Order: sequence, then structure tokens, then C-alpha cells
Amino acid sequence: MVTKAKPPQPSTERVFQLSLWRPFNTPLHRVGLAGLYMSLNYLQPFKGNVIDWDLTPESIILRWKCTDREALTWLLNHTYQLHDSIQGLIKIPALGEISTDTAVTIHNGILSTFLQHPSSVGGEGIKKCTLQFDENQTMEVDYKAINRYNHQDLNPFAKTGLYDKQDYFLPYIRIAQWLIPGATEKHVAVAGGKTRLKPGFD
Repeated sequence: MVTKAKPPQPSTERVFQLSLWRPFNTPLHRVGLAGLYMSLNYLQPFKGNVIDWDLTPESIILRWKCTDREALTWLLNHTYQLHDSIQGLIKIPALGEISTDTAVTIHNGILSTFLQHPSSVGGEGIKKCTLQFDENQTMEVDYKAINRYNHQDLNPFAKTGLYDKQDYFLPYIRIAQWLIPGATEKHVAVAGGKTRLKPGFD
């Protein structure tokens, strides 16, 4: 039996638990959890500003007292960015300081896999970047410059949105995304083609 969750009051602490071995987790979920772990570890100096957390080798516990929208927006803004110095290049702060050639390689890899669908990004055309390998060797490479990508705003992923009118997560979130194995909507005329996800609050 599923009961509809009552929207919490702003002063209520929200506790969100994620585990590697939670039922129905796929390998892709576990990779995502590892990425979240890296991001939170990088953000340790900001711990407690908006979100507080505990990290263990197999789980993550997130806590916040603001709305869910405020918490998730803060996390996404600090996790998925664009480079200031290189136009249109994806920046993942958790990776730390990386060379330009590594940044371009990661950018091209993400655009050819997770963000390969044209609607996943906002494009600014093909740009050129000169990579310096040593004093005598350089190479000019092309990359697709972008001005946004889907990981910066998760709301469009959800067919009915993520939040209620008070900016808290809906009891269930309906998705139809090719990115998540088993959750693809094969055809809009086929009933039941969407998957419902329930936020992992205690």
C-alpha cells in the first residue's frame, strides 16, 4: 500500500539515503553514486552551507532543511558546469585541475555517450582548440561547443516535473528516458511505457 507523502514544512530536516546495494539498483546507478561521492568529497569545504552529508564506502546520506528544489539546484550548480577559460567546454569540478587535452577528451566522450541526443545540449557550433604536448609538439582539435547540458537541470527529465507547488519532490516521478536502461518509452501510444521512481527519503 502506497500512501501519498505530505509536503514537509520548511523547518523539517530532509534525509535522503543512497546505497550501492539498494534493491533495483543497476550498474549505471552505482556509477552515478560514485560520481556523487566524488562531487560531495570535492565540496567538503561547503558542507553544511545548504546540504549536509555523510559518506561511507557503500552509502551516502544527504540532509537539508531547505526545499528540495533549493537543495538539488545548489548541488547541480556545483557539480555540472562549463569552463570559463575554454568556450563551450563541459567542466566537472570534482575532477580537480586537469589539462586542456584531458578536458577536451572528457567533453567529447560525454557528448558521444550520455549526451549524444541533439536535444541534450545547446550548441554553439564547432570550435578549435590547440593542445600543447611539449615545447615542440602541438595539435589542433575540434570540439562541439555548448552553452547548456541536461545534467544542469533535471526537471525536463521528468514527464510530470520533479516538484510540487511547494518545491518539494513529488511522491513519485515519472520518467521516459533512453538514458536509463529499462525506462525507455518505446512509443507514446503504448500505455505503461513510463517508469515511476520514488525518492529515497526515510
